[in-house]
Amino acid sequence: SANRKEIESIIAESMTSFEQELHYLNISHEEIEQAYVKHQEDKKAMVHFLEQIRNSVSQSKEEMQNYFNTLQKFASNQLDKLQSIVKRRITDDVSYEFSKNKKAPKEERINSMIETAIKDGMVDLIRDYRYEFQKKMQSSLDYMDAKYGEFKNDTASNHFDAKAFCEEHLGSLLIFKNSAIVSAGANEAIKKYGKNDMSMLSTTLDALFGAEFLTIKEMLHDKLVKVNQELLASFVSLCEAPARSIEERFSTEEALIERAMRQMKDATQSREARILEIKEKERVMGIVLNDLSATKRSEERRVGKECLRLC
Repeated sequence: SANRKEIESIIAESMTSFEQELHYLNISHEEIEQAYVKHQEDKKAMVHFLEQIRNSVSQSKEEMQNYFNTLQKFASNQLDKLQSIVKRRITDDVSYEFSKNKKAPKEERINSMIETAIKDGMVDLIRDYRYEFQKKMQSSLDYMDAKYGEFKNDTASNHFDAKAFCEEHLGSLLIFKNSAIVSAGANEAIKKYGKNDMSMLSTTLDALFGAEFLTIKEMLHDKLVKVNQELLASFVSLCEAPARSIEERFSTEEALIERAMRQMKDATQSREARILEIKEKERVMGIVLNDLSATKRSEERRVGKECLRLC
């Protein structure tokens, strides 16, 4: 399926190029020269425009890099909040159990509270991180999209899905440490201080969770640095893609006009022969497209039958 789509895309681009060349092969020498002069004028404007675009891309890249620092601080602050939440839940539960049942909470309950709180907190953190990055990236891409304006070929524009992009690139960020050691330490502190010295229990849990969350912060930071670089490279590539397309479009058109001019001047080159050659290539490509469509329909029928059989 991927190969078929790629071939179809190549054929579509070739067909467009052939149509342009046929146009220039069927106009007069004066019209070709006028088209060439106009193309050179448009090219000068395009070069100046693309220079502005590249400056805008560079500026957006710098803004994204700075925004990564903001997101890093955001993630660190969220982990600090999560650490406080986990500790408060444990101390509240210990206080309640000793006050109501005169005994410490079961170790299994403490283990579950710690593991669940950290996992759920990390899921929320990454979800919020993705959301904030998604908003920033979409805003920057919308700005770049608007900057391209009339120079952009809308029919070939890529509609960017920031949500899908962030889910793909940030999905690997989830960090779940084995909480067995910190849970064991918490239960030991509860046995030792929970009944008579809640202040000491609080201090001990601060130290215990502080060390645990420091490790989580370091792990998350290392992952974010790598992922952020990948995100930044992809962001720049997305911003520059229309510019590359514009350059290619101008270069292709310039080559077609220059070829038509040479054929017009060179008596040894037959315009009619080139026109026939293009028509033949278009015919062959039409056959290939029909074959690809037939293959696609056949595959869809086969898959449909297989689904019915399995159902």
